[in-house]
Order: sequence, then structure tokens, then C-alpha cells
Amino acid sequence: MQISVKQSRAMGLTDTQICDLIEAQQSREAKRKRNYRANVLGRPGTSPLSSFLSSSSFTTPSVQMNQKKKKRDTAKKLFSLPDDWEPKPSHFELAVQLHRWGRMDVVRQAERFRDTCISKDYHYKDFDLAFNNCIRDKWGHKNGQG
Repeated sequence: MQISVKQSRAMGLTDTQICDLIEAQQSREAKRKRNYRANVLGRPGTSPLSSFLSSSSFTTPSVQMNQKKKKRDTAKKLFSLPDDWEPKPSHFELAVQLHRWGRMDVVRQAERFRDTCISKDYHYKDFDLAFNNCIRDKWGHKNGQG
């Protein structure tokens, strides 16, 4: 992605940083073109995308912040359904509010949810919120009718 001088100034970069940015962009573009020509002619070489990504030695402050955010996002762990998971009272209340389901309807829905999560290897960060969605979407009910 090419960043213009106007955008660079708006980000608060100094003249030296802008020159470095332009040089880095030109260098990446030249390398990308060389790799593309090598790949089109059938010569062994690296893919244009990987060389472009690996050659980014200059990063702007906003790019650095995005990289930190991505690292935090990937740190969020997903889990498989715990063996001791049971529907909470809030699930029963939600089912009554939305569908006028009784206790047995929620228990049956929880069994469906448990079987589906195990059989399809679903992983969630929060299974209680996932079960809320299961109740809202009426998993396993034909045409949404329960």
C-alpha cells in the first residue's frame, strides 16, 4: 500500500521519515517487480507477496500500533466445551423471554448444543455467550420453529 506525502504529513511524520518511507516503498516495489518477473519466467524465486512483507523495515507509528493490536488479538484463546458445562439461570430466562420455552426445552437445546460442539469440534472463548446465540438462533429446530 502506497502512502502519499500528504498522508504522511497528516500522520505527523518528519521530512526525514517521509523520505525514508518513500525510499522503502520504492525499494519494495522494485523488489516485487523483480520477483514477479522471475516467477513469470519460471525461474525459482520467492513469491512477490512474501518478499514484499519481509522487506518492510520501515513502519509508521500507526502500523506499529496495529501490529501490537494483532498480537493481542491472537493471544485470545479459544477453548473446547468443558465437560462440566451446564446451562446457567440466565439461559433459562433468555429462552422464556424469546421463545416461551420451558425448562425441558432449554435442557434439550443444551444437549443439542453440547453434541454439536463436540461433534464439530467447535471452540469458543465463552461458551455461555455461545449458548445464548444457540437459543436465539434456535439451533436444531426446523425452519426456526420450536
